[in-house]
Amino acid sequence: MHLLTILALKIRLITLVATLLIVLIGAWTLTRLQVELFPDVDFPLITLTTAQPGVTAENILEEITIPLEGALVGVNGIETVRSTSSNGISLVVAEFEFGSNMNLAAETVSQNLTRISLPDGVQLPRAARLSPTEFPIFQLSVLRQTGPSEIDQIFQLINSEILPELQDVPGVFSADVPMSARAGVTITRTNGWPSLPVTVVKEADANTVAVVEGITNKIDELTTKLPPDVDMITVVNQAPSIQASIDSLKRESSLGALIAVAVIFTFLLSVRPTIVSSISIPVSILGALIVMGWQGMTLNMMTLGG
Repeated sequence: MHLLTILALKIRLITLVATLLIVLIGAWTLTRLQVELFPDVDFPLITLTTAQPGVTAENILEEITIPLEGALVGVNGIETVRSTSSNGISLVVAEFEFGSNMNLAAETVSQNLTRISLPDGVQLPRAARLSPTEFPIFQLSVLRQTGPSEIDQIFQLINSEILPELQDVPGVFSADVPMSARAGVTITRTNGWPSLPVTVVKEADANTVAVVEGITNKIDELTTKLPPDVDMITVVNQAPSIQASIDSLKRESSLGALIAVAVIFTFLLSVRPTIVSSISIPVSILGALIVMGWQGMTLNMMTLGG
């Protein structure tokens, strides 16, 4: 470190160029970092959820759950497999050893699923990893205030008109009606009318705020195309709270930097070292942002707090 200081003082031009490069690359990296509320935590769990409305729990167990459990046989790293079979719904949860490659595990399970056969009309489930990116970032409640308002008719409208449009939004991994609502296990009403929820999950490497902006723009387009008695009410929207939290942390960080500079000047009573500190603090932060971008990290409450 002492040698580095000596070199920086002797070769000032290189020091200046390196500082400018850090500022430019750091500022560019800042514009490309994803914005999330929390960091992506990779839980060692994979879930398989399947719906078959109107089928008893016993038949669900025999026709769906047991074959799905068979798709997990031989997958490396599995510690336990738990399943729940209820009327119309099958849920299988595989727990893996900590440190397992969950991307590889999910890919292996997905390949195994293609080899099993399920009853006609039942879609193969998606091997969902339990992580913050798997939770919905946006949820709608769709209802019709006049005309046909039966759940089956609302689902047909959602399936044909709304879901294809939402799935085309850049960064959306899936847009669907939850299995429990589709199977009739749960009954939802919004403003006194029968309704169905639509949940949107983003891709793991997508920016939540940008994806939600695309979803809201698409909803505005759909409003002009759908029948006038169809209402799409936003129930869950993570973007405003994430943006507010990030903006708050940015303000606090900037204020902290200004206070640090003021404290340095108060104790040293000298302009030159104060200017050096004023430059070194943001350059250090921009350097950290470069490392974050290189490591694939996101701007979230943990990284900004650090």
